[in-house]
Amino acid sequence: MPKRRLDIQIEQSDSVAVVSLEGALDSSNVEDFKKTLEPLCRLEHTKVLLNCEQLTYVSSMSLGLLFHYHRACEAHSSQFALFGVWERIQNILRLLGLDTVLNIYGSRDEAITGLDA
Repeated sequence: MPKRRLDIQIEQSDSVAVVSLEGALDSSNVEDFKKTLEPLCRLEHTKVLLNCEQLTYVSSMSLGLLFHYHRACEAHSSQFALFGVWERIQNILRLLGLDTVLNIYGSRDEAITGLDA
């Protein structure tokens, strides 16, 4: 399978790391995603926010990784959240029941505020 484009940008300040994804997240580029998220989810007392505003597709394997990183953050007294998730992807998360486990917000500010609550 040809590698799909996935641009990953990290913005980190204080105890918040925002990972912005642009493109499709699937088996052709999931290793790049893992290399980015693994070290962030090992940090103590950090909010790891996944900006999904430009994320157009998520494979089933990648959905499982979202749950994995949620749990990894919890194990390090950190928090993991998604924001700006497209409705089509939100529907899949709902069908799988991941919307009840993952922290999902409409915007970056809502995510930061919601995790502070």
